Amino acid sequence: MVFQPYKHWHVEAVDAATRTGCTNFNKIEFLAALELVQFQTLKQSTILSAWNQTGLIPWNLDIVVDQICAQVAAQPRTPSPPITLPLGLVETPTTSVALRDLAMQLIDDEKLDLNNGTIRKFLKGSLKQAEAGNLALNHLS
Repeated sequence: MVFQPYKHWHVEAVDAATRTGCTNFNKIEFLAALELVQFQTLKQSTILSAWNQTGLIPWNLDIVVDQICAQVAAQPRTPSPPITLPLGLVETPTTSVALRDLAMQLIDDEKLDLNNGTIRKFLKGSLKQAEAGNLALNHLS
């Protein structure tokens, strides 16, 4: 891509500055070398090659999908902690009353972590959706 040649020319600029007596390659030195680094890096052939390698121009879906899959596979995955539900839970609640009872059981369960509020928000949202569904059914009938 473009960053590898950019890094190469940046290292060359730091090396050249060091060889000429610069002992501290600070912001001023960097800004002085930046134009030359950009000129050496951002050539038409480099830019076109980078677009071609990404599969975007010309369009090549296989390259794009392969790169996305490689990035996803490279990301470390940490397993989610198991959520322990109350032992009395056997069936999915089918009414809003059963859903409300289950939500209250879950909120009262000390094993669930409700500090971040995510589960609490989910439970409240589920109850609101169930109640809205009941209201809609009542209005339809």
